[in-house]
Amino acid sequence: MLKVIYTTNEVTSGELYESFKKRISYRIFYETLKKLERIRLIDLKIIDSRGKTQRIFKKYDENIMLDALERISS
Repeated sequence: MLKVIYTTNEVTSGELYESFKKRISYRIFYETLKKLERIRLIDLKIIDSRGKTQRIFKKYDENIMLDALERISS
């Protein structure tokens, strides 16, 4: 999920969920998203007045983050 976030220019939680919904439940998706925010790899900001849509912001340079993800996955 983190790799998808860091390879996408701008994404909302709903758009990101669309790419994962066949593989994981919404509950697992949402818990993972909140965990990434808690460990300060992303920021989440509500952009809909009803409080459901969240824009995902990268906290770090995407090249550095993608390099780190590549290193730990090999």
